[in-house]
Amino acid sequence: MTSRRRRPTSPAPAQPLEDDDLLSEILLRLPPLPSSLPRASVVCSRWRLIVSDPGFLRRFQSRHRKHPLLGFFKAGFRRVDPTFIPTLDPPDRIPAARFSWRLPGGDDDRYSMFGCRHGLVLLFNWVLHRLMVWDPVTGDRRAVDIPGSFLDGHGRSLVVVFRGAVRCVVDGGCHFEVAILGNHPLQTRLFTCVYSSKTGDWGNVISTEFYSAGYICHHSSALVGNSVYWLFQGDGISILQFDFDTQGLARIDVPPDVHAHVVTYYQIRIIPAEDGGLLLLVLPEFSLNVWKYQGQL
Repeated sequence: MTSRRRRPTSPAPAQPLEDDDLLSEILLRLPPLPSSLPRASVVCSRWRLIVSDPGFLRRFQSRHRKHPLLGFFKAGFRRVDPTFIPTLDPPDRIPAARFSWRLPGGDDDRYSMFGCRHGLVLLFNWVLHRLMVWDPVTGDRRAVDIPGSFLDGHGRSLVVVFRGAVRCVVDGGCHFEVAILGNHPLQTRLFTCVYSSKTGDWGNVISTEFYSAGYICHHSSALVGNSVYWLFQGDGISILQFDFDTQGLARIDVPPDVHAHVVTYYQIRIIPAEDGGLLLLVLPEFSLNVWKYQGQL
């Protein structure tokens, strides 16, 4: 009687989720929402090890270049304590108290907000002549005194700083630049200067003769490419363009029709266009007019 030989059984194929490399690729495709990785980390210790690995986090950040808008900060002219307004729904909603602007010494009531960009908030202390760059996520604060040439020997303003803008220089990096714009009390010249967190110092002060007395409107600036734009109210409404690279300041006239439709600059906004251009939004009454700047940016 002959016995049949039993063929050796091959090992059962590994389930997809048992392969760390494959699981990592799956987790990389989670949406970049605040709750995605924390919720994945509580599934099991294996998932937690994967999503907390520095290499995985770098790949996750590189894959999701466009981050969701967590919210925005709201503050009126010279209003202290900018308020965070969350925009996401639970479980991704960030409590407003999480991004509260409060200084330990109570000096927060002397700051007003100049604007936000690239996750950083720029504030200015009108009494101490000091800027503050604040990262609400990490809580890091960088105090920056304005250039000494803006003050006299007694700490009084020779140049009044009325607007500023911040931008990150390296995508995903920690270096930033701050541009400030001020004027002489006689309003005959405008002064600009750029601070670099990489060097920890201010650049040269650039002085520009300006042919129209006026002031910068209290709106957030718009960044397009390497230039930042502010609305300017003088003998009419125009746009100021400051180039971070050349540190040149230029004036752009708005279409003549704009002056016929608006009473105050609160009816106007400038925002970046999706294709890298500059848009001018005008709200006369119950309609919205949009102009796109066709000149060289």
